[in-house]
Amino acid sequence: MRVDSFRFRPPPFELPDELRWVLGRAFGPLPDRPVPVERPELVLRWARDLVLAERIASRVPRRDVESELPSDAVQVLWRSRDALAARGLLLRELLGQVAGCAVEIGAPVIGLKGIALLESGISSWGERPLLDLDLLVDAREAPRLFEALTAAGLEQVGRGERQHLPPLADRRLGQVELHLHLPGVVVAGGRPAASEALRRANLVRPYERFEGFELPVPDLLAAHAYAHCLDQHGFSPTACPITRLIADLVDLDGCFDETVTAGWLAPSVSAREQAAAIALRTALCAGEPSEAGDDGLALLRHTVAAITSERYRNRQRLRAALRALWRRRWSKFHSEVSRRVAALRRLE
Repeated sequence: MRVDSFRFRPPPFELPDELRWVLGRAFGPLPDRPVPVERPELVLRWARDLVLAERIASRVPRRDVESELPSDAVQVLWRSRDALAARGLLLRELLGQVAGCAVEIGAPVIGLKGIALLESGISSWGERPLLDLDLLVDAREAPRLFEALTAAGLEQVGRGERQHLPPLADRRLGQVELHLHLPGVVVAGGRPAASEALRRANLVRPYERFEGFELPVPDLLAAHAYAHCLDQHGFSPTACPITRLIADLVDLDGCFDETVTAGWLAPSVSAREQAAAIALRTALCAGEPSEAGDDGLALLRHTVAAITSERYRNRQRLRAALRALWRRRWSKFHSEVSRRVAALRRLE
């Protein structure tokens, strides 16, 4: 990918006040005086759509939020945080079971995304969204681990993709996906970021809590966060809103080297796109989203437009389908085309 490539060109528009409140409480400095909200229902909607409700409830003192929102809206935010913390505990129990099976067959797994950030202590439980367990396993050992997990009682609940096996679920604890590599990330001379390549490059380390479970170094966590949000879900921004990436970058701040991650992202995320994300992070942490520059604001508006405009959302789905066709990801192409056809029928 060219270093100056930039794929995100949403229409210009002003950010609504309710959205600015959500971004400010999730990332920015807290105000000296309360800023009462006239339409709290819109605050809750933005907090939900941008996956920031739990972060706000974890970051801002409750008494401060109570001075700005009605009590029922405050309760929604705090219930979201408590529910996420409870889900995290269940998924942690599931992780122990998966790690136990990995030890039995001699195929250790590597934590990815949310579970890796949480178990590393980089992100906080109850603050960082965690829907399921994403784990990396050696492609040669993945079928054996998959069979061991199904023998232990987990059930297949979906289809696999090129980068992961079909998801498995424990009805009480949650779901797990066994990944074969990290899409969009290359290491050690351009090799795909598969488990053995990562171990040879000393990019993972053992974890004392669970035998059979390893954690990526922060540089790798940052690179995967960029690739996952900007490349893998770049044209489906409601699946991974830009605020998810910004939150991870804020948590990782000072722990990783941007020049290192840029080298690993060369095939998938341009230097310009990476710089735009950093500019947006800096502006949001300062409480001034308008200071993110044209590219940084474009990233934010890209997600906002996908949430608020069905026309823009459908256009991104079409782009996703065309990219899947170009990359020969037939199942992804078929699903994107199906969604596009359904969307067009609704507009008739």
